[in-house]
Amino acid sequence: MKVVVAIDDSPQSQHMLDLIVRREWANDTEFKVVHVVEPLNASDWSGDGWMEMQHDVLRRRHKGAEKLCSDARHKLESHIPTSIVHYEVREGNPKAEIVYAATQWDANKVIIGAHSREVCPHNSLGSVSRSVAEQSSCTVEIIRIGAAAKAPRKEKAKSAK
Repeated sequence: MKVVVAIDDSPQSQHMLDLIVRREWANDTEFKVVHVVEPLNASDWSGDGWMEMQHDVLRRRHKGAEKLCSDARHKLESHIPTSIVHYEVREGNPKAEIVYAATQWDANKVIIGAHSREVCPHNSLGSVSRSVAEQSSCTVEIIRIGAAAKAPRKEKAKSAK
């Protein structure tokens, strides 16, 4: 099974990773951690020196994204040692890039967190998670922030006395 895990730097992503590592996974499961760095709005950057500053900001954001993905990879590998974990930092629109990453990699599933920034309770999915669920050609699991805290931990096998 190939699973794309879409993360950002939010608490929801950390809760989502906590939930993922508590599950039982098949030995041949492969994960691809994906983080999308959104481009800066060019109209916000005009005048002398702004282009250089824009490149510096984007470089720092990519460096932060690499660390975030590397940490997530380490967490998955240490808790699910039979799995293979890849990661990828992409640049663009998260709604499109997550779906594109899953399609390119021929993923069976995408797991994504929900920020629930909508005002109405019935619209409790974030716009990115909603769009990925609507556009993806594979199964999409959306995890809300409270789900990880309520999820049961793996039970350890009891030793015979």
